[in-house]
Amino acid sequence: MYEFDPIQERQIRELAQKMRFVGYCWLAFGILLVIDSLSKIAQGEVTEATSSVLYGLIQFLIGFWTRQAAGSFRSIVETRGNDIANLMKAIAELRNLYNLQYWLLLIMLAVAC
Repeated sequence: MYEFDPIQERQIRELAQKMRFVGYCWLAFGILLVIDSLSKIAQGEVTEATSSVLYGLIQFLIGFWTRQAAGSFRSIVETRGNDIANLMKAIAELRNLYNLQYWLLLIMLAVAC
């Protein structure tokens, strides 16, 4: 059973705190953008609203997976005996986040070319 040392735990805690804040911001931005898009739909601006809803959902997903990873990193510090399992959960959430960004970049490059 591996346990991170106090210095490593401090670094992980600081990372988790920053990720948590960033995740909440992305969630809020995503929710606000979707709400704004719904008001545009009500005003008949469906074309603009469609892309805004999509972008809001993407922001929400980025925030969600960032928060999930932050929670797993925080669990490394707050629990004993599960450091590696919690680290692997955090990595899985980060993999989801970067898979989304990877595919979005490929789509943007394909559209731009």
